[in-house]
Amino acid sequence: MFEPLTQIAYIPDHADGIDHPDVEFGFVTESPPNSEYSFCRYWSKFEKDELRTKSCGESTPNRCLTVYRSYDPAFVKKTYEKYK
Repeated sequence: MFEPLTQIAYIPDHADGIDHPDVEFGFVTESPPNSEYSFCRYWSKFEKDELRTKSCGESTPNRCLTVYRSYDPAFVKKTYEKYK
């Protein structure tokens, strides 16, 4: 459903919009065909320009993802390559 490196916002079911404090921003690392889930990495809310998870992507329901650009695409690609 999503291409790798697509920037996303994860909006949990209980959130009432993109400004909710539980919304997380990141990018897709893998989106298996015919799956209801994508693997995503999320930016840290505590360390600017750092990933919260560096070892692997987190399985996230596609229904909770929306395309949302929060970083320069070149920076996202560089970060992805660094922790690939």
